[in-house]
Amino acid sequence: ERIRASEEKFASAFRSNPDLMTIVREDDSMIIDVNDRVEKVLGYTRNEVLGSYATSLNLFVNPDERENYYAAYAKTGSIDMECWWRKKDGSRIIVRMAVNRLVIDDVAYQLSVIRDVSENRFAEERFRKAFDLNPDLMLIFRERDRVLVEVNGRLESFASFTREEAIGRSSAEFNLWANPRDQQTYIEKLSTQDFVSIESTFLKKGGQSFIGVLSASRINLHGENHLLVVVRDITEKKLAEERIIRSEANLHAVINNTEFLIWSWDRRLKLMTFNDPFQKYVQKAYRREVAVGKSIFEDVPENELGELRIKWKDWHQRALGGESFQIKEVRGNRYWQFSISPIREGDFVSGVTVFAEDVTRQRETEAKIIKNEATLNAIINNTDQSIWSIDLSYKITALNNVFRDLILEYYNFELIVGQDILE
Repeated sequence: ERIRASEEKFASAFRSNPDLMTIVREDDSMIIDVNDRVEKVLGYTRNEVLGSYATSLNLFVNPDERENYYAAYAKTGSIDMECWWRKKDGSRIIVRMAVNRLVIDDVAYQLSVIRDVSENRFAEERFRKAFDLNPDLMLIFRERDRVLVEVNGRLESFASFTREEAIGRSSAEFNLWANPRDQQTYIEKLSTQDFVSIESTFLKKGGQSFIGVLSASRINLHGENHLLVVVRDITEKKLAEERIIRSEANLHAVINNTEFLIWSWDRRLKLMTFNDPFQKYVQKAYRREVAVGKSIFEDVPENELGELRIKWKDWHQRALGGESFQIKEVRGNRYWQFSISPIREGDFVSGVTVFAEDVTRQRETEAKIIKNEATLNAIINNTDQSIWSIDLSYKITALNNVFRDLILEYYNFELIVGQDILE
């Protein structure tokens, strides 16, 4: 009764096992029994393989692996190995075999448990390639004792340690953290979270420091918790960010130390930068707020700023084509001069910069000068006397026609304003 019950339990375990199980007679390799997983793993039905010979299925892909299998089994009567097998359709898979000798009524059989581990191995291979080729430093620590069990080839360039120096040592043996408080924060977070990321300053073997981002994830390897740690050196990035901040501060100081309106647009007429005079002018003249990344024409109805919109789009396109030019025009009772230039990044025009100057006062001054000069000429030419004036360097500042004609008649040359009278 006990034997029957034991046999029933074995048969039940054999049939329901999620792995492929086979019983093969040892002396001639006949397949005596196989569970239904054979179709899932190898593509054969159970009836196709029962009574056939394992050698006739030509399962081993590599002859060397087949020879190693039989040689190892012949020595000990058991073997646990991975190898390439061939399925019914000719495709290849990686299997893990656990084979043991089973003797029933003085007849030896091979009891095999076979698992398709292809996906696992392919995943491991993909992980290995990603691990080894990653430009960041990648490390795997055993969590219970923080011992380093694996590291990629970036270790030496990042921390100046060789692989041989680091593998098998605890993280506590490396003086990696420049700031102990950051290290404590990292440890505390890791005790309650499966993923932690922290920016800090780290130390190389010789004491040189670098700014990095350390990210740690808890993973399970071989049934035990490990920490997958990725360290990215962001020193150059941080230095570049600091240079940009300084550059923007300098730019801000320069463009705001003038009465000119200064702004720049990208290719889509979105503001990239502007100074305070420009912002105040737009608020006062058009009752609009300006912001980086926004166009002053954004959300403006077509019937508002219509002519202005058309003009600026045209000028914008001219500048995007690589042209630098000036525009003078009257806005209300004010005279404006716009200097418009492309922003070049190599051969690419990324945007347009504009300097706008209110030249009303200059125009008014020029007009007064012209008027005064006309009045002066009318006065000094309304006489028969010779009239002229010179500055301290003897250059003519004014003369009438009587004096000009006198000089031309007696000295045979013509005087003009600005000329040295002693020449």
